[in-house]
Amino acid sequence: MFDLLDQIEALAKSAPNRPFLILEDDSVVTYSGLQARIRAMAGALADQGVKPGDRVTAQIEKSPEGLMLYFACLWIGAIYMPLNTGYTETELAYFIGDAEPALIVTDDSTATPPRSVTCISLPDLCNSNADADRVLTDPDAIAAMCYTSGTTGRPKGAMISHGALASNAATLADAWAFTADDVLIHALPT
Repeated sequence: MFDLLDQIEALAKSAPNRPFLILEDDSVVTYSGLQARIRAMAGALADQGVKPGDRVTAQIEKSPEGLMLYFACLWIGAIYMPLNTGYTETELAYFIGDAEPALIVTDDSTATPPRSVTCISLPDLCNSNADADRVLTDPDAIAAMCYTSGTTGRPKGAMISHGALASNAATLADAWAFTADDVLIHALPT
């Protein structure tokens, strides 16, 4: 079965200088650099007490560092739970109370989360010199939890397994006929 982290590890070993991301300022994140950043951020998460199966809430702007946080959660078997940065305090209180995350990651080091949950800033995680070995997870283990829009009632956390994420990625790569030579331009609204 296709596994995203297996692919990152394989490319970090076989093609360490191959670009993973080319950023706006023309700097490049290579596959070996990506793996090092993932390991460091995963180590920082573990240093905060995050264990396999724990939820990590991310209320952060879209960024390369946010993508690496997602990978770091997968790396240590934590469940990545993104939340919109536009949510109100009341909405946040509901999501945090419902999901009971072990950690909340924000863009701002001065953010105070609702409830008594540890909060850390994404820049602090990015500046970590920690390191973590990969936790191998079962394909049926939960990798991400995304809340529904709540149009027919309270929003509900939709659980997405590692296997489902891998299947979606493989299906997309096949449908779009990606090759190793393709470059994907990705732009999202802010």
